[in-house]
Amino acid sequence: MLSPLTKKSVLLFIARSNFSDSEYITVKNHLAGRGYNVFVTSDEVSLCVSDKGRRVKSDIRLANINPGSFSAIILAGGSGISDYRQNEVLFRKIRAFYEQGRLIAAICAAPLLAGLAGVLSGRSAVCHNSVKVELTKYCSVLNDTGVHRDGNILTAADYTFAQLFAQKIDTILNPGK
Repeated sequence: MLSPLTKKSVLLFIARSNFSDSEYITVKNHLAGRGYNVFVTSDEVSLCVSDKGRRVKSDIRLANINPGSFSAIILAGGSGISDYRQNEVLFRKIRAFYEQGRLIAAICAAPLLAGLAGVLSGRSAVCHNSVKVELTKYCSVLNDTGVHRDGNILTAADYTFAQLFAQKIDTILNPGK
């Protein structure tokens, strides 16, 4: 059972550059507005820069994350995700969240990171068209839905589904509310 603080604490991973500004701000604002403590993480220790030029400081360095302190890891998309295709530190963190039964939520190109981490085997997901072919190596990719849940994995196709994605995260973490 999660402590009340852990239940209301989520981790939002962003790439050091070219993370999706709209996905980041939509998810962060929605969850913060619902009372969640949203901690931003990246491997960058200085400022991360979105695809719209927004500068965001990471609250916690990726290497210092303790998955037991959070109810979910949320992976924001954007073209900067391609820089993380071989980031074993990130993959270990994603696997640790998965092994602890925590929610893994990924939008746009970010479901590929969950696939590369090895947590999508035998599952289905949705993603941005730019990574669909590659993601099929790791799971069944669906074409008919914008947001999809398979167990403790939640995926969304792109920024147009960011609000619904954020709402689903809240619904999963806070059922019955």
